[in-house]
Amino acid sequence: MVRSARQCRAGASYYIRARGVSGDLVFLDDAERGRFLGLLGRATKRFQVTIRAFCLLDDEYHLFITAARANLGGFMRWLNASYTKDVNASRGRSGGLFRDRFVSVPAGDKDGWIDLSLLIHLLPTRRGLVALPAHYEWSSFRDYSFAEPRREWLGHREVMRHIDGDNLARRRAYNAMAQDLAGADEKHWRKILARVRKSGPASTSSDPIATNDANEGGKLMEEIEALADAFGVQTRDLLRRRRSFTPRLAAYHYLVEMAGFEASAVARAMGVKKPAVSMGLARFESSLGDDPEIKAILEGLASRNDAD
Repeated sequence: MVRSARQCRAGASYYIRARGVSGDLVFLDDAERGRFLGLLGRATKRFQVTIRAFCLLDDEYHLFITAARANLGGFMRWLNASYTKDVNASRGRSGGLFRDRFVSVPAGDKDGWIDLSLLIHLLPTRRGLVALPAHYEWSSFRDYSFAEPRREWLGHREVMRHIDGDNLARRRAYNAMAQDLAGADEKHWRKILARVRKSGPASTSSDPIATNDANEGGKLMEEIEALADAFGVQTRDLLRRRRSFTPRLAAYHYLVEMAGFEASAVARAMGVKKPAVSMGLARFESSLGDDPEIKAILEGLASRNDAD
C-alpha cells in the first residue's frame, strides 16, 4: 500500500525522530556526534530551519524544528545524506545509514513547546544513560539551562518565553521541571506526544510518518536528467535496465548516497525493485568507487546542489 505524505507548511514546527538501519549505530563516538551537529548548523542556514531542541542517541536522533519554508523533506534528505556520506568514508562502509522514512509530527500548539522540549531532553534519563539531563552532553538541555548557549544556531529562546519571569527565572523553572520529570513513566510521555499530534494541522493522511514527498518524484527526475547530461547519455538510456551500464551504477550511488533519496524511490524511478538498487550500489563501490573521472562528475553534481 502506498503511504500518502503529509504536506509540509511554511512556518510550521515539527517533532522529528530519525533512526538508524537495523544493526548500525548512527553515532559511534563523540567525533561523529560533533560532525553531525556541524552539519545541523549548516542546514539551518541552507534550508532556513530553526532548531528548537535536539538529542543525539547512539541509534537515533530527535529534533524539534521550525521550517520557514515548506522544505522539510529537502532538509532531512540533505542532512541524512551528508552525514551518511561522511560516516561511510570514515568507517569504510557503504549503503544507507538511516531507515527509509523518518517520523515527523506537526507541533502546532506553541503552548506545548515546553513539554515537547522536555520530552526530547529527558530521553537520556529515560534510557538510563544519566540521572539528570544536565549530565548528558549531546542534547540542547544545557543551552536551555545555562546562561550562555553553546550553539548560536539554536532557536530555544522562543520556547523559553512560554515560562513566566526573566531569563534567570525561566532557566531555574525549566531546570526544576526537568528534575521533577526525570522519573516520569512512559505513560506520561505518550500523553505528551499524543497532545503534540492532536495540536498539529489537519492532514488527509492518517500516517504519522511524513517526509514531504509530494514533489519528490519531480526532484528525482530532475537529478536523473542532470546525471544523464553529465555523463553525455540520453535519459532514456540511463533508465534502461542494463546492469553493467556505468552511468546507471553511478546514478544509484549518487542518488542514494550523495543526494539522499530513498532507495525505494530510486528503484521506482529506475524501473527496478529495491534489492536491485542495493546490488547496484555494491557494484559501484567494488568496481567504480575509486574512478577519479566518475568521482569528479558526481562531486560536480553535488556541488551544484550545495550552491542552490
